Amino acid sequence: MPVLEQRSTARFILKYDPAVPGAQTLAQTLGDHIESDFHRLLSYFPVEDEQPGNAFEKHPTLVFLVVPSTSGVPASLATLTAGGALNRNAYLATFRSGEIYINVTSGTGANITLDYARFLFIAEMAEQLMVVYNYVPGGNLQGAHRGEALSRIMAEELFPAQASVWVNAWLNSSPRLDYIDANPAPTPTLPQLGGDSDPAGYGAGILFINYLRHQLGYSLYEIIQAGGVTFRDTYDTLTGRPADDPNALMTALLDKHLPTFAINLLTNNPFPLYEGTERGVFTALSSESKVSASLIDVIAEPRYVDVSPFRTCAARRYRYWYENRVVTNSVLATCEGFLLPRFQWKVGAQYLYAAKGTFSHTVEVFVAHPDGSPSTDSGQKVVTFDYEITEIYDGEGKRSRMRVTNREFPGRFRLEMTVEVNETRNFEAAKSLSMSLDFDARDVRYEQRYYADRLQCATHDIVANIPHVVVNIHNIPRPHPNEVSGMVALLDAIESVRDELRRVGEQRADIASRAAAYASIVTGLPSSVFFRGDAGVMDRPGPHDVTMARHLV
Repeated sequence: MPVLEQRSTARFILKYDPAVPGAQTLAQTLGDHIESDFHRLLSYFPVEDEQPGNAFEKHPTLVFLVVPSTSGVPASLATLTAGGALNRNAYLATFRSGEIYINVTSGTGANITLDYARFLFIAEMAEQLMVVYNYVPGGNLQGAHRGEALSRIMAEELFPAQASVWVNAWLNSSPRLDYIDANPAPTPTLPQLGGDSDPAGYGAGILFINYLRHQLGYSLYEIIQAGGVTFRDTYDTLTGRPADDPNALMTALLDKHLPTFAINLLTNNPFPLYEGTERGVFTALSSESKVSASLIDVIAEPRYVDVSPFRTCAARRYRYWYENRVVTNSVLATCEGFLLPRFQWKVGAQYLYAAKGTFSHTVEVFVAHPDGSPSTDSGQKVVTFDYEITEIYDGEGKRSRMRVTNREFPGRFRLEMTVEVNETRNFEAAKSLSMSLDFDARDVRYEQRYYADRLQCATHDIVANIPHVVVNIHNIPRPHPNEVSGMVALLDAIESVRDELRRVGEQRADIASRAAAYASIVTGLPSSVFFRGDAGVMDRPGPHDVTMARHLV
């Protein structure tokens, strides 16, 4: 059945096979994004005066959403596999419109998603742009693995969630051919060698482009602009070191970190790879807590204490009780410079090997007395915890998350933990990082009147202090408008007023607004410099604040 035109944009004409369910809808929605995706891709190429973009307007690319078995596509595109895409006839080589064919059906038989269609479009459009720049030969010609590698890099760059891992094909090949220093030529027994359908070839190319980017620090724009006939040419242009052997350098680095058995990397980018102290381990902490309803300190008879809720408040009698809380601390550990990292968690000298379980550890506990002084229950205690370790494998590589939850409620305490990271191959090169996890498992709670009194006293205290911080602005010697240190001091003084009003505004925006009006009268600056009741508290000083400060000068 002939294909039909669904829509056109400035540079593309989208067509679909009406016999393929969902093809028309996919053509329409792909057209909603195709121009913006094209410009995102074009930004990585050395464009001058939008010439390639304008050229594509003169020769719009035809984008077909089809299924080869039903759509009557050209016989030359019989290799258009499920979930795949092909392109041909780039305009610069043939002086006619290029064509991109996207197979609507995935390997499972279902239709591909919009994001995957955009991913395939980027890969094929990247190859069209390479022809424009004569970056690599197309088709199955010698060296076409370079273009295939770059097109997949570009597609993954813009749609990382849609990418597969392609580099293992070369890493597990034996022997590993050199696709970097030269372009292997096809042979009668290996007709695809070095072409765009050579998985080991474009796998090696993807690794090398990522080596240039993430190990040596060059951008994709610089790599594409460097061009060359081989990847070695690209390396020589970028580094200015023609005596180097880039394939040997990358291979030697990988061999230091790769295991000797079958390799199954989970990402196309294993770089950067470092040694010793250059490696790093990083953690991100978060915490959540909830009242343990079954373990609240239930008191048959109310308890009272005489205590001051704020430093400027007189002591009053308030009812109090103890509240037990289940606290879960979560730690996400990441690393840099490791290939196939192995994470190991421990508390003190005790390693936690299982994915989940319990452990006990001695901690220093603080139990607050209702009047704020330490309780006689404070001191060292053994506390039991539940823990769970989750290994995360995604496009960012391997990470490890530790969740620790208290099972007991002795008071407030801190648990010291350590995460160690090493490699499957370089086991001796471990790196560790320690952290402190806070558990507020038991604390004093007061009746609501206590907190209302504290807020009132704190607000009055802040308001009383505002005239002093406002006067400080005028006590600062007026600097020359171009004197940086003096201007900084003036901005700091303004910020101190903001800090005070920020604290007041969190509870009483009306009081903060009146105080800002007072500051405006004293300084001559608009009250919005100090506080904005309608839009919240001002951010940190910016260019507008510098103008205001110069007004004072």
